[in-house]
Amino acid sequence: MPILRHHLRVHFRSWLFRLGTAIFIVSLFAQPLAAATNYFIDSVTGLDSNSGTSPSAAWQGLTPVNSHTFEPGDHIYFKSGSSWLGQLAPKGSGTPGNPIVIDAYGEGPMPIINGGGVDGAAVYLYNVEHWEIQNLEITNPAETDSSRRIGLQVNADTLTTPRHIHLRRLVVHDVTGNNDFYTGKASGGIQFNFGAGFLHYDDILIESCVVRDVKRVGITVNGGTTNQ
Repeated sequence: MPILRHHLRVHFRSWLFRLGTAIFIVSLFAQPLAAATNYFIDSVTGLDSNSGTSPSAAWQGLTPVNSHTFEPGDHIYFKSGSSWLGQLAPKGSGTPGNPIVIDAYGEGPMPIINGGGVDGAAVYLYNVEHWEIQNLEITNPAETDSSRRIGLQVNADTLTTPRHIHLRRLVVHDVTGNNDFYTGKASGGIQFNFGAGFLHYDDILIESCVVRDVKRVGITVNGGTTNQ
């Protein structure tokens, strides 16, 4: 049956051509995923001139952390038993399924981020999404009150919907905010803030966190918006 065999050969070749074309198109448009990186910060034995990509080559201070733009899937590990003075304000956003994670490593007490009385947040996330922060102690003490002093603040002022900010097992304490009834709500322990034009947050989790001695408000959402 030569006609049937010829038809089958033509059909099979046509199917292979379509499959090959589909594979080519997928390969053409598929972008390779960047490899996630682990970063380590050790306030005792680290050096800011190190690469930061292993415990033996850890960064020391917060400056290299704040200067770096992190990529989806990156992990930022702070050494247990260490402490840092100043504001932690990392940059970059994760993606769905590949958040950027801040965590502790090693044995000992929780790593401490001490804002040192900064008139703002000791830990500050600005216009980012897909972040997870866990197993940190956060404090921001000062000699005088401030209506803008916060432990951890997430702030957004763009026409987007920041997603997936997860906070777990944080101890936020001794934040010298302001007890004033009208202005004090801008200070406190953990705050989600938003500016004009902001839409809304999505997938927010605050789990197993301790907030104490923060003057006015423990956990709050603060700000104004022109959109619903």
